[in-house]
Amino acid sequence: MLRELYLQNNCLSWKLPPHWKNFSSLSVLDISNNSISDTILHSFWNFCSNIEELYLTKNGLRGQIPENIGELLPKLRVLDFSSNSLTGGIPSSVGMLRELYLQNNCLSWELPPYWKNFSLLSILDISNNSISDTIPHGFWNSCSNIGYLNFADNELRGQIPKNIGELLPKLSVLDFSSNSLTGGIPSSTGMLRELYLQNNCLSWKLPPHWKNFSSLSVLDISNNSISDTIPHGFWNSCSNIEELYLTKNGLRGQIPKNIGELLPKLSVLDFSSNSLTGGIPSSTGMLIELYLQNNYLSWELPPHWKNFSSLSVLDISKNSIFNTIPHGFWNSCSNIEELYLTKNGLRGQVPHLPIRSPFGRLY
Repeated sequence: MLRELYLQNNCLSWKLPPHWKNFSSLSVLDISNNSISDTILHSFWNFCSNIEELYLTKNGLRGQIPENIGELLPKLRVLDFSSNSLTGGIPSSVGMLRELYLQNNCLSWELPPYWKNFSLLSILDISNNSISDTIPHGFWNSCSNIGYLNFADNELRGQIPKNIGELLPKLSVLDFSSNSLTGGIPSSTGMLRELYLQNNCLSWKLPPHWKNFSSLSVLDISNNSISDTIPHGFWNSCSNIEELYLTKNGLRGQIPKNIGELLPKLSVLDFSSNSLTGGIPSSTGMLIELYLQNNYLSWELPPHWKNFSSLSVLDISKNSIFNTIPHGFWNSCSNIEELYLTKNGLRGQVPHLPIRSPFGRLY
């Protein structure tokens, strides 16, 4: 009457048995991270009708996932087929599933136009496949309770709904990075805490009115085609953000001098490889890493650097900073470990640094 069977992280290489017997009592099966290079036999689904958790990740499984897997395994709550060689499409019916992991496969069929019984799904990861399609409108309605959604590293086309926060009110993590999405940045994100949109073709202007961004802690829209200035409303709407990545875009304008006050919880800020002008912020709050390299910053270094004691990495290389380094700079950055000032027009002398200087890397 075995209920739970754990065989993960071994060197099992035999084929899956053609006849599975007495598996009706099994609720958990984990044979992940082995060397099972085979297709899943039809009889497997019949003999595991009561299974609740199934883990087959990191094997060499081939073939397709049954479209009606939710009907074959009506009690299934967690399914992990990630990191295999599966082909075909995404199941259109998942029954009682709450967690579905299909990342790192060769899935290439179109997304199912009709998603059934996805109302219980809280986690869906189909990243790193070959899904070249637009997302059907029915998808958003069928996944109203989803909290984690990862479509990264595919070939998705089309636009992200502007009101995605309203369509998926429980969504906390959304990853659409490394696709071929166009259009703009959502203006309403609901309860989202992490939003990853890097490496796409987003080119519309940043939304002038950002709604419900107070819960956002991580935002990455780097490596897109956003050639615009940052609206003033952005800073007020993202007051709780901790990590902000806008590198490799065409951003123009200036960085607020008091960014540390506007975003008091910010720990990582990356504005590198843009077209920003103006000066270096003089107040950075709780910032730990600040990346401003490859811009057109040309103003003088601020004579009074405030609240830089938490900074460990500062990169302002490849700008147009023609000045001497103020004495106050060294005192304000006492905890810095990596400092990059290369390819500027800096003048003057480098001060004598003690043997136990905090600077781990100075360029």
